[in-house]
Parts: sequence; C-alpha cells; structure tokens
Amino acid sequence: MSYSSLMRFDVGMVRGSCIINYRPPQYEPPNMICYPEEVEFTHVEVNGRDIPFADVNETLNNIMLEAFKEHRGQY
Repeated sequence: MSYSSLMRFDVGMVRGSCIINYRPPQYEPPNMICYPEEVEFTHVEVNGRDIPFADVNETLNNIMLEAFKEHRGQY
C-alpha cells in the first residue's frame, strides 16, 4: 500500500511544497520487515518556483525529509 499527498514546508523565509509518495514498511510475523519504507518527493516548488528534480540538492531533500518526519502521522 502506498500513499501520495501534498506537503507544505517552511524554513526561515523559504516556503515550499511537494508531493510525497510514501510506502510504509510492510511487516510479517514474527515482526519481520519485508519491505523497507520508501519516501519520494516530486513536483517540488520553493517560493512559488518549480524546482526540477535534477536541482533538488541534498540540503533541500533533507529539509523535506525532516518536514515529512514531523508530520508523518498525517500521511
């Protein structure tokens, strides 16, 4: 099962949004993880400007990942 959702994030004066494609880990007894979780960010926009996937650097990716972790229960 996977989920897609819009996420907004703010860092200082930077405001952005992106689409999250999230697949949570799958479990099978006895508490074994069969598939690790996957998080992918697409359609990234920062301060009203679309950011091509090739231009999403490690810093921006980490900002989006931290925002996702803070609000994980919503997704």
